[in-house]
Amino acid sequence: MEYNIDILVAGCNTNCRHCYVNGGPNKRMTTEDFEICIDLLLPVFLHFGERVSFTLDNEPYNHPDFPRIIDYVRQYCWNSYFHHGSTTGIAFNHRVDKDAIWEKQKAYGIDFASVTLHGGEKNHNFITRNTKAFSEAIDYIRFVKAHHGKLCISLMLSKLLIQDCDEISEILHKIQPDEVYLAIPNSAPSKRMQAYQKYRPTYEECLQLSGYLSAWGLDEAALMKQFEAGSSKNLLATLKTQKAFKIAQPEQCYLTIHPDLNLYIGNSGVETEFIGNLHAATSGIIIDAMENAPANYNFFPVCFAEVPKFEDVIEFAHSDDNLVYPDMDSFITYYAMHKSSTRIHKKRTPQK
Repeated sequence: MEYNIDILVAGCNTNCRHCYVNGGPNKRMTTEDFEICIDLLLPVFLHFGERVSFTLDNEPYNHPDFPRIIDYVRQYCWNSYFHHGSTTGIAFNHRVDKDAIWEKQKAYGIDFASVTLHGGEKNHNFITRNTKAFSEAIDYIRFVKAHHGKLCISLMLSKLLIQDCDEISEILHKIQPDEVYLAIPNSAPSKRMQAYQKYRPTYEECLQLSGYLSAWGLDEAALMKQFEAGSSKNLLATLKTQKAFKIAQPEQCYLTIHPDLNLYIGNSGVETEFIGNLHAATSGIIIDAMENAPANYNFFPVCFAEVPKFEDVIEFAHSDDNLVYPDMDSFITYYAMHKSSTRIHKKRTPQK
C-alpha cells in the first residue's frame, strides 16, 4: 500500500465548483501546530519509507509563515514531501516576499508551477467563484515566465471550456506554456461534485475539441479514445456485461490532516473515518491506523455504508446524456449517490 497525507495548512482563495476536496477560504494551521504535525509524522515517514508522501494544501502560499514552513520541511522530511506545484496564483501574487520565496524554492529544486484554467476569463471566474481569478492567474503566469520557471497549464474539461476553445487557443498562444494537460473531473460523493455534474460535457460535445487538442500540444488521438472509453454509453454497456460492481482499486490510501490537527482517513471532502487529534495522538496510533486503513484511491468501495442495488444503478444510468467520465468508478459513484439511502459513511468525530 502507498500512502499520501494531505496537510491542509491554509485555505484557498477560490471556491471552485468542481473541487472534490472542498477547497475554499478555510482557517489556516498555526505554525506551531504544523511543527507538531511534522514531528509526529517523522516516525511515520521512517516506518513506511518510500511508500508514504505528503502534500501541503489547500493554498500554502496563504500561510504567512510559508518560508518557515518550507524550511522546516526541507530540514526534516524533504524526501517525503510531494510538491505538486498547483496554485491559483492569487495568494502568491499578493505576498511581499514572493521573489524571495521563488528563489528559495528554486534553490530547493522547485522551479515549476501548474495553473488550472476552466475556460476564458468569464467562465474561469464563474467556476472559481472569484471575479479576479483569471487576471490573477495570468499575473502569476507572467511572474513564472519572467523568472524562467517551467509552466504547466491544466485545462479542466467542462461544457464551459469547450465553449471557450478559441479563447483558450489565444491564451495558450500568448503564454507559451512548457506543458499542457487536459483533466477530466472525477465524480466524488460530495454535494459540490454532484452539483458540478451540470457542467460535465457529453461525448458529442467533446468531439468539438477536434483540431484544438492537437493545436494545444496534446495527444488528440489518445484523448479522443479516452473520451469514447469514458462516455456513459460505453461505460454502461461495460457495466451491464459485468453484472456486478467491479471497481479497479489501486493500492493507495489517502489521509487528511485538518488545520485543527484532526486526522482523517480519506481526502478532504470525502473523509470516511476520524483517527484522532494530533495534539493527543502518538506516532504509533497514526501508524496503526494507516496499516489498518483500506485502499481508498477510488471512492465507491469505501464511501457507501449500504451499496445500492446493481439493477437500480443500471436503470438510473440510462438517463445520462452520454456524459464523459475519467473512469468507471466516477461513473458509478455519481449514480450510486442517487440510489443509496445511506450514501456516504458518517465520519467518526472526536469526543467532546
